[in-house]
Amino acid sequence: MNGLSAKPTTKTDRQIERETVATVKGWVADWDQRKRSLHDAAILLIRSIDRGSENTMKEFAVVS
Repeated sequence: MNGLSAKPTTKTDRQIERETVATVKGWVADWDQRKRSLHDAAILLIRSIDRGSENTMKEFAVVS
């Protein structure tokens, strides 16, 4: 026995559609997670730059 079924299973259009939807939802979830991670990293980078140049940034904080 080679582990393969003697009778191949065919998927219905509905099953294929569900799998496709699940795949796309996974891609969107991954994209959203990556977007959040990049946003968080950017915020941390900006804050670290800001902490290193507080005196310089105070000039830009004046609002008239």
